[in-house]
Amino acid sequence: MGGVLFIDEAYSLAVGSDNDFGREAIEVLLKRMEDKRGEFVVICAGYPDNMEEFLKANPGLKSRFDRRFNFKDYNEDELFAIAQHILSEQELKLDNDAAEHIRNLLRKFMQTAINILVMQGRFAKF
Repeated sequence: MGGVLFIDEAYSLAVGSDNDFGREAIEVLLKRMEDKRGEFVVICAGYPDNMEEFLKANPGLKSRFDRRFNFKDYNEDELFAIAQHILSEQELKLDNDAAEHIRNLLRKFMQTAINILVMQGRFAKF
């Protein structure tokens, strides 16, 4: 078999009604992980709190996903650098006023309740 299976926002498999296939997908995944142990790698990604709920969705999940990696959120300088990089790829450059405006926006959004969206690199694409 071999390979790597990457499941982004894996927690979404554990939510929903009995009529969707998320829980069935989890059961199939667990069976395959057991039957093909050591033959492939499964990486599940998502927000920490949601992933805790995902791991509670089935008793077999926690024991099979025994390694966790938490990545810290981007800070204002890192997000600004990402934005500059994206612009430079398009051969664009911020003037001082635009740069200060973006920094002010980043600072403002990072202080609000929606900062979980801001800390992602994709926010720098605005």
